[in-house]
Amino acid sequence: MAIARGETAGIGFDNIQEVYKPTTTGTPNVVEAPKDMVGWFQQHPYLQTDKLEQVTVGGVKGEQFDVVIEDLPEDYAGGCQHLVVPESCVDLFKRSTGESVSSRRETRCA
Repeated sequence: MAIARGETAGIGFDNIQEVYKPTTTGTPNVVEAPKDMVGWFQQHPYLQTDKLEQVTVGGVKGEQFDVVIEDLPEDYAGGCQHLVVPESCVDLFKRSTGESVSSRRETRCA
């Protein structure tokens, strides 16, 4: 589920089943999602996460953090070729619909 506010802000909720395993080339490598998705974000070699904040949304407890893309290899070519600056994007996971989800520089994640 996603709620957008214009083209620059929004919130979304996903039940992630598959993630893109990080590679040095950006070649898609889909694997089963880990049980600890927060840990997966924190250990991703091309993402920098900030301090976790405990949050509650609709009575459900969770963790929120910001994520920024850092240290992409020079020749990294993920699935973000449609962007003006494709090297500013990392493929993260696939939705159950098959749609790929990517993160761009300075994107907020929860």
